[in-house]
Amino acid sequence: MSLNPPPTNVPWVRWAGLAALLSAVLWIFCLEHNPASLALGKSVQFVGSELFKGIDPTFHPVANLLLQLLLSPVLGPLYLKSKLIAWFFATALLVFIPLGSSLFWASLGHPILKLGGAPGGWRRTWQAYALHRVVCDGLTLLVLFVVCTFPLSLFLSLGLLFTLLPLIRLGSMIFLWVRLSQVHEVGVARHLLIGVPKIILGSLCSGFISFLIAAWFALYLWSERSRLKARLSFY
Repeated sequence: MSLNPPPTNVPWVRWAGLAALLSAVLWIFCLEHNPASLALGKSVQFVGSELFKGIDPTFHPVANLLLQLLLSPVLGPLYLKSKLIAWFFATALLVFIPLGSSLFWASLGHPILKLGGAPGGWRRTWQAYALHRVVCDGLTLLVLFVVCTFPLSLFLSLGLLFTLLPLIRLGSMIFLWVRLSQVHEVGVARHLLIGVPKIILGSLCSGFISFLIAAWFALYLWSERSRLKARLSFY
């Protein structure tokens, strides 16, 4: 009788850990690119540019600092609310809904596949869904990093956001079903009865989420460019 412990190097665990890591990075990235906070800063710069037009430009930095000190009792609660909005948005759309839906559909879909005689076990199902999250969140993070880091035009950035993010969601859903069909040896009947409705429904829900994410970062990019223009005109 062997006393050696069972192996713990399970592939699906590693993929699930990577999926959780990418989800956390995407969540932090969304919090750091908050259009509401930028809009507040833009408002302060606009008020300052209007109030201090008649002041010598040499004293503009000092005047701007005094303005921020005077408005801090009002802007402080608003800034906190903007952070709470960003936290709720990022948590709901990038963590709770994607991971929760993956756990739900994996738990629901695996027994349905088993009823049809699927040979794969639970580990293969979890691995397929973990790979799906890695592909989806990894490519989404790559697109967001490119549009927020490189000096692209606003038109091109918006085009990439509203085109690539839905396509990534659609492609990841197709990748998920292809992976499930491989590990569970899905036949033609289950492709038509389960696979096609799953891809359509999942793509519609994921597409709506990707549209909200694209709109969030589009507002950020627009606010960032407006803030830079206001800063240049102020100084």
